[in-house]
Amino acid sequence: MERLRLTSPMMTGPAVKRLQEMLGAMRIDVGADGIFGRLTEAGVLEFQRREGLSADGVVGEKTWEKLSGSKQSPAATELWPTALGLPKGVPVYDRHALHAHPKNYHVMPEYNMKTIVGVTLHQTGCRMPDSPAGWDHVNAHFGIPRQGGIILINPFTDFIWHAQQLSLTTFGVEIDGNFPGIEGDPKTLWSGGGPAATLTPEQELALDALFGYLLYLRDTQGFKFQRVHAHRQSSPDRVADPGSEIWRKVALKWMAKEPSLSDGGPTWRIGPGRGRTIPRQWNPEYPDGYSQS
Repeated sequence: MERLRLTSPMMTGPAVKRLQEMLGAMRIDVGADGIFGRLTEAGVLEFQRREGLSADGVVGEKTWEKLSGSKQSPAATELWPTALGLPKGVPVYDRHALHAHPKNYHVMPEYNMKTIVGVTLHQTGCRMPDSPAGWDHVNAHFGIPRQGGIILINPFTDFIWHAQQLSLTTFGVEIDGNFPGIEGDPKTLWSGGGPAATLTPEQELALDALFGYLLYLRDTQGFKFQRVHAHRQSSPDRVADPGSEIWRKVALKWMAKEPSLSDGGPTWRIGPGRGRTIPRQWNPEYPDGYSQS
């Protein structure tokens, strides 16, 4: 993870927001505005003193380790029947019953396999902790860490506010890393999230396994797996989410393998001013540019 501290100008971005959420999980409320100000520094100092760390207000390797490793990770388990012939060697970490509910958590009786029609792909915008416990308060259903595997963050039956209105009809899939909105263009990288990331082979294998599992749910449990969306389609502020590499290697790949899947088409978004279309830099067959709404 990136080293975070109070600077002038103040550090901002997804990594800071993730830090604030993790502090909140430790009952140190510093808000979650993504700005490393004096309140966040005071929260870091309180956490460091509580954990017996050097209280310098700098979130370095040891502080990140304490924040993410406060609970033991469960042993990896097999999520699906081996008879499906899915990729081997993909560990699955079931965390959904081992932590407090994340911010914006809801239980909706009508939210179940029959009301969900797809997934929304996200990038975390920063380097996540290696420990699965470090994902406990991420607002998503699945996490794909850099070292591979699948983390079950929240159960399918829980409504998680992960992508504005797309939260009502999709599962959230968070992919670990700070990915440029357009590959090779540093101007489209989220500031404050560390250096540019690329998908690891382990992540690609895990995502292939997740795709196979979602098809299994479609065929056995009534999950209407019809849509693959990008977070940018529901929020004008998430222009780089999940980025061209993820879209090319995951969404376009899945839709090519399973023609029944769709992102809604070249003009699809959640209403004017509430989302952005998929740009031609992500799908060469589409007309809109990256910054167009």
